[in-house]
Amino acid sequence: MDGGARPFRDAYADLTVQPSQRIGFRADARYNVYDLGLREANADIRLTYPRFQIAVGPRFNEQATTRYLRAESVVRLLSNLDVRGATAWDVLKGTAIENRVGIDWRFSCWSVSAEYVNRHNDENEFRFMVNLLGVGQTGTSARAGF
Repeated sequence: MDGGARPFRDAYADLTVQPSQRIGFRADARYNVYDLGLREANADIRLTYPRFQIAVGPRFNEQATTRYLRAESVVRLLSNLDVRGATAWDVLKGTAIENRVGIDWRFSCWSVSAEYVNRHNDENEFRFMVNLLGVGQTGTSARAGF
Protein backbone atom coordinates (compact mmCIF):
# COMPACT_ATOMS: atom_id res chain seq x y z
CA MET A 1 0.00 0.00 0.00
CA ASP A 2 1.21 3.51 -0.88
CA GLY A 3 2.63 5.36 2.17
CA GLY A 4 0.84 8.57 1.10
CA ALA A 5 -2.62 6.98 0.88
CA ARG A 6 -5.20 8.12 3.39
CA PRO A 7 -8.01 5.58 3.44
CA PHE A 8 -10.04 7.24 6.22
CA ARG A 9 -12.25 10.29 6.04
CA ASP A 10 -12.69 12.77 8.86
CA ALA A 11 -14.39 11.46 11.99
CA TYR A 12 -17.80 13.10 12.48
CA ALA A 13 -19.93 13.31 15.62
CA ASP A 14 -23.45 14.67 16.09
CA LEU A 15 -25.15 15.19 19.44
CA THR A 16 -28.75 16.22 20.16
CA VAL A 17 -30.07 16.67 23.69
CA GLN A 18 -33.61 17.80 24.43
CA PRO A 19 -34.25 17.75 28.18
CA SER A 20 -37.71 19.26 27.76
CA GLN A 21 -40.16 20.16 25.02
CA ARG A 22 -39.04 23.81 25.21
CA ILE A 23 -35.23 23.52 25.42
CA GLY A 24 -32.87 21.73 23.07
CA PHE A 25 -29.14 21.54 22.36
CA ARG A 26 -27.47 20.31 19.19
CA ALA A 27 -23.77 20.07 18.35
CA ASP A 28 -21.65 18.49 15.64
CA ALA A 29 -17.93 18.28 14.95
CA ARG A 30 -15.59 16.99 12.28
CA TYR A 31 -12.08 15.84 13.24
CA ASN A 32 -9.26 14.95 10.83
CA VAL A 33 -7.50 11.74 11.88
CA TYR A 34 -4.33 12.64 9.93
CA ASP A 35 -2.93 15.25 12.35
CA LEU A 36 -5.00 18.18 11.07
CA GLY A 37 -7.20 18.12 14.17
CA LEU A 38 -10.58 19.76 14.61
CA ARG A 39 -11.81 20.97 11.22
CA GLU A 40 -15.38 22.03 11.93
CA ALA A 41 -17.64 22.49 14.99
CA ASN A 42 -21.17 23.88 15.37
CA ALA A 43 -23.58 24.14 18.27
CA ASP A 44 -27.06 25.55 18.95
CA ILE A 45 -29.18 26.16 21.99
CA ARG A 46 -32.85 26.31 20.99
CA LEU A 47 -35.88 27.58 22.90
CA THR A 48 -39.27 26.58 21.51
CA TYR A 49 -42.65 28.00 22.47
CA PRO A 50 -46.00 27.53 20.68
CA ARG A 51 -45.72 30.75 18.63
CA PHE A 52 -42.00 31.54 18.91
CA GLN A 53 -38.66 29.79 18.42
CA ILE A 54 -35.13 31.12 18.88
CA ALA A 55 -31.72 29.46 18.42
CA VAL A 56 -28.23 30.80 19.12
CA GLY A 57 -24.88 29.14 18.64
CA PRO A 58 -21.28 29.33 17.41
CA ARG A 59 -19.95 28.10 14.06
CA PHE A 60 -16.32 27.15 13.38
CA ASN A 61 -14.77 25.95 10.12
CA GLU A 62 -10.98 25.71 9.94
CA GLN A 63 -10.81 25.22 6.16
CA ALA A 64 -12.97 28.26 5.40
CA THR A 65 -11.31 30.15 8.30
CA THR A 66 -14.68 31.19 9.70
CA ARG A 67 -15.67 31.71 13.29
CA TYR A 68 -19.05 33.27 13.77
CA LEU A 69 -22.07 33.39 16.00
CA ARG A 70 -25.45 32.65 14.46
CA ALA A 71 -28.86 33.58 15.85
CA GLU A 72 -32.23 32.84 14.27
CA SER A 73 -35.87 33.20 15.24
CA VAL A 74 -39.29 32.27 13.89
CA VAL A 75 -42.53 33.92 14.99
CA ARG A 76 -45.92 32.44 14.08
CA LEU A 77 -48.16 35.44 13.39
CA LEU A 78 -51.13 33.41 12.18
CA SER A 79 -51.79 29.67 12.06
CA ASN A 80 -50.47 29.65 8.47
CA LEU A 81 -48.02 32.61 8.48
CA ASP A 82 -44.49 32.60 9.93
CA VAL A 83 -41.97 35.46 9.94
CA ARG A 84 -38.33 34.50 10.34
CA GLY A 85 -35.04 36.27 10.76
CA ALA A 86 -31.42 35.27 11.17
CA THR A 87 -28.05 36.91 11.58
CA ALA A 88 -24.46 35.70 11.47
CA TRP A 89 -21.77 37.71 13.26
CA ASP A 90 -18.03 37.23 12.54
CA VAL A 91 -16.42 37.13 15.99
CA LEU A 92 -12.88 37.69 14.64
CA LYS A 93 -13.66 40.78 12.52
CA GLY A 94 -16.53 42.12 14.61
CA THR A 95 -18.85 42.50 11.60
CA ALA A 96 -22.14 41.07 10.44
CA ILE A 97 -21.62 38.46 7.72
CA GLU A 98 -25.24 38.00 6.76
CA ASN A 99 -28.74 39.05 7.81
CA ARG A 100 -31.94 37.35 6.62
CA VAL A 101 -35.62 38.12 6.94
CA GLY A 102 -38.44 36.15 5.37
CA ILE A 103 -41.99 34.85 5.48
CA ASP A 104 -43.57 31.44 5.00
CA TRP A 105 -47.26 31.47 4.10
CA ARG A 106 -48.83 27.98 4.10
CA PHE A 107 -52.11 26.86 2.56
CA SER A 108 -53.75 23.40 2.48
CA CYS A 109 -51.73 22.02 -0.43
CA TRP A 110 -49.15 24.72 -1.25
CA SER A 111 -47.02 27.43 0.32
CA VAL A 112 -45.23 30.64 -0.62
CA SER A 113 -41.90 31.74 0.83
CA ALA A 114 -40.04 35.00 0.33
CA GLU A 115 -36.67 35.90 1.80
CA TYR A 116 -34.32 38.88 1.64
CA VAL A 117 -30.63 38.18 2.32
CA ASN A 118 -28.26 41.04 3.11
CA ARG A 119 -24.59 40.04 2.98
CA HIS A 120 -21.54 41.98 4.15
CA ASN A 121 -19.93 42.33 0.69
CA ASP A 122 -23.05 43.77 -1.04
CA GLU A 123 -24.09 40.35 -2.34
CA ASN A 124 -27.73 41.00 -1.49
CA GLU A 125 -30.40 38.62 -2.69
CA PHE A 126 -34.17 38.27 -2.79
CA ARG A 127 -35.63 34.75 -2.99
CA PHE A 128 -39.18 33.74 -3.86
CA MET A 129 -40.42 30.15 -3.82
CA VAL A 130 -43.70 28.29 -4.36
CA ASN A 131 -43.91 24.80 -2.87
CA LEU A 132 -46.60 22.38 -4.05
CA LEU A 133 -47.30 19.75 -1.41
CA GLY A 134 -46.24 16.32 -2.64
CA VAL A 135 -44.96 17.69 -5.97
CA GLY A 136 -41.92 19.79 -5.13
CA GLN A 137 -40.90 23.39 -5.30
CA THR A 138 -39.94 26.05 -7.76
CA GLY A 139 -38.55 29.50 -7.20
CA THR A 140 -36.32 32.29 -8.31
CA SER A 141 -33.56 34.37 -6.87
CA ALA A 142 -32.37 37.85 -7.77
CA ARG A 143 -28.99 39.25 -6.74
CA ALA A 144 -28.07 42.88 -6.68
CA GLY A 145 -25.51 45.19 -5.16
CA PHE A 146 -28.05 47.31 -3.30
